[in-house]
Amino acid sequence: MESKSISYVLFMYREQLRKSEGASLRLNRTKLTLTDKLIKKNVSQIKKCSTDDVLAISRNIVFQSKLKNQIQRMNQMKRLGTKASY
Repeated sequence: MESKSISYVLFMYREQLRKSEGASLRLNRTKLTLTDKLIKKNVSQIKKCSTDDVLAISRNIVFQSKLKNQIQRMNQMKRLGTKASY
């Protein structure tokens, strides 16, 4: 049985982290795009909205802000070459 060197194991670990981070970043960007479209659609019809609808729009705006911050942190970590902690 062939043992793997520590350097190789660390290299493979970093590669796995990089792959999963890229998928998370794409997923968050997709969520942000969908949330943006939903907010724009609902705000354009705000006069027709009920109180519950306005509260839902408010929650979406908060979620949108959190997504933007998370994407920004992920991009910063990507530039630094480290994995982001959420």
